[in-house]
Amino acid sequence: MKDNTPTPVTPLLQDEEVTILPPDYTLKKAIGNVEMSKMLDEAVVAQAQQNVDSKQEDFLQWIGEDIAKLERAFTDLTVKLKPGNLHLEELRRIAISIKSQAGTFGFTLASSVARSLYTFCDNFGFTEAQALVLRKHIDAIKLILQKRITGDGGPVGQELLKDMAKLVSKFR
Repeated sequence: MKDNTPTPVTPLLQDEEVTILPPDYTLKKAIGNVEMSKMLDEAVVAQAQQNVDSKQEDFLQWIGEDIAKLERAFTDLTVKLKPGNLHLEELRRIAISIKSQAGTFGFTLASSVARSLYTFCDNFGFTEAQALVLRKHIDAIKLILQKRITGDGGPVGQELLKDMAKLVSKFR
């Protein structure tokens, strides 16, 4: 079985940090094997969408595992107080995974909050206020998925994203 540990690579610019994440084949498995020449065929696209839509319940189970990992990484980061350690990198890795999967299965709002969490973890000095911002992101993702809020969440979802952006801006 292939190791899914992120691979550090030599940066293109001297001060640039780059990590290549392993590919996630969840969507490919849901779509099935399709010849590249037929990939954009209307019937193939419709069947692929139907296959993805049928996996939404499975997605909610899979994502529950990622939420549990987020919680563990957050607890390790805040309770063990090890700023700049692997726990923050684990938060980032899980956030980007949630971002891509949630968007695929129609949870656009959860995807946006996960993207915000991922970005916030990028510049992190570790203060109690920053830990609170992390907690708010995790709680928002959990709530969106528990309530099964698909799409962008409408006006309430847009207000949530604005509030998150203000919070991130204030404590970055």
